[in-house]
Amino acid sequence: MFRRLVFLCLFFFTAGAVQAQAADLAGVVTYTSGDAWLLRGQGMRAVPVDTKIFAGDVVVTKRSGRVKLAMQDGSIIYVGGRTRIAVEDYLLKKKSLKRGSFHLLWGKARFLVKKLVESGADFSVRTKTVTVGVRGTQFAVIYPVVDLPKDADIASPGEVKVKPRPTTVMLFEGAVVAKNLKGVEHVIKPGNLARIQADGRVSIRPIRKLDIEDLEIEPIIPEAKVRKPEVKELKDKRPELKKPEVKKPEVEAPEVKAPEVKAPEIKMPEVKAPEIKMPEVKKPEIDD
Repeated sequence: MFRRLVFLCLFFFTAGAVQAQAADLAGVVTYTSGDAWLLRGQGMRAVPVDTKIFAGDVVVTKRSGRVKLAMQDGSIIYVGGRTRIAVEDYLLKKKSLKRGSFHLLWGKARFLVKKLVESGADFSVRTKTVTVGVRGTQFAVIYPVVDLPKDADIASPGEVKVKPRPTTVMLFEGAVVAKNLKGVEHVIKPGNLARIQADGRVSIRPIRKLDIEDLEIEPIIPEAKVRKPEVKELKDKRPELKKPEVKKPEVEAPEVKAPEVKAPEIKMPEVKAPEIKMPEVKKPEIDD
């Protein structure tokens, strides 16, 4: 049963691709992440980078999905998470857009539209409650995801009915005209957010920082594995300050010559030995 289902999906997708080749190329997928699919005819497949987009194609994303489309005229379209948007028509004259129209069934999309130069050129985005017409601008359209059938955002082929809900339009640059279901047009100025209710009522106020944060539409940068920096013992690389070697001036001690002290010459008094005169001894005269 599963193989049969896969075969039928491939068959219908291939048939749709052949039919799409007959139409002019509208754009190319240049970025994709998360869960995203392309509906063409009755077929459905994942959306890799470099997928060609033709009029009649439908891009569907789940909450984590993001898709970026580079259109042939130079316009850029960012498709946010939980979104279903159809390229209803995209006609070029040479390299300039003649007519481009999108149907945002639900979700969020941001449009960077290249300035329209052809006479009568038209670029529009419609939801259940409003049609937004532009002439070269940057804007976003949000149609809330509510009351959807189970798994509807997994790209069920065919039309999915949704109840009319308020549509939010944020204008960042240029000029847009929002036309409600009653045909009443409202001009939105740059930097403003317009909310068009299902009954046609319109409220306009300046765009707030929180509005842009809630848009969550830009491509997600994959989380890089952040390695904790190895904490190494930092050695003080400051140059060692050597104390200047202070050379003490060599002070030559004056040669102190000790005065020669002459011992006083002591003259011993001459002691004359007393002259001892021996008494003359006269020999006795001996008479013969």
